[in-house]
Amino acid sequence: MTLRLRTSYGATTPSGWKPWNSPGPFREVVRDFSGMLIRSRSIDPQTGLTTVTLATRDAKLHDHAHMSATTPELFAPTGYTTAPQIVNWVLGYIGESLGEVSGVAAGSTFVRADNPWRTGTTAWDFISPLVQKLGLRLWCDETGLWHLRENTLPTAESATFSGASTLIQAVDTIDMESTVVESVLVIYEWTDSSGVQHRSYDAASKPGSSRLPLVVTYNRPFPGAGAAARILSERLRRTRAVPITAVSDYRLGPGTPISLIDVPNSPNLTGSVRSVTWNFPEDEMQLETRDIQE
Repeated sequence: MTLRLRTSYGATTPSGWKPWNSPGPFREVVRDFSGMLIRSRSIDPQTGLTTVTLATRDAKLHDHAHMSATTPELFAPTGYTTAPQIVNWVLGYIGESLGEVSGVAAGSTFVRADNPWRTGTTAWDFISPLVQKLGLRLWCDETGLWHLRENTLPTAESATFSGASTLIQAVDTIDMESTVVESVLVIYEWTDSSGVQHRSYDAASKPGSSRLPLVVTYNRPFPGAGAAARILSERLRRTRAVPITAVSDYRLGPGTPISLIDVPNSPNLTGSVRSVTWNFPEDEMQLETRDIQE
């Protein structure tokens, strides 16, 4: 999650809200962004405008890398084989820890010796393929709480957008060049401690499909098959793209079920949120969606 706040010189309170204005569409919501980190700031002296970019603590995983000339491969402690253990071990290097674990199956395990953290590899590039392979999702919310969840778990909230009130724009798109993915090839490339180069493949495709695959390359040892199938499952859910611009609703987040109703020249649609961006001054938000159905 990334926020861009614009304010004149002075204090900025990192929270977003939508007041209750009966018969308005949303109840009063206050969302706390105090766990986010400042990634950049710019000041325009002529206009007195300060622009601050905030990001959730996921960004720390992209900043931190294993760097050692004497220990080219770092392994998790002996006995660390489950997904929460491995994730917490990595988060420990950036001063963080898991706060919520949901839907992680007992079989979500790793072979410690087969998953070294190679020097020059960021924490995100190391842990992301392992989590993805097991169909899990790792993220940090805006309050600073880290989550590890099954990727398909629904959220408690839901939202309905009406063409007569809260919906500003929605474009229904199916594009063979950008949204349609029916096969995935994952390539793993790495050099072991003896200097020998290796390459392994993991592939998955929709039954009967012969389309050119989406190719993803990881510079790390092969952790076992599974990542290609998980990526394909995710991309199949995004075949029909409906980016939405609507009146801001601060309850929403990735996974929130949504409905579109009363849209001229369009059937009613359902789906879920993939990402959300809020524009505070305009009181608008942009949604990327998935799982779109009539």
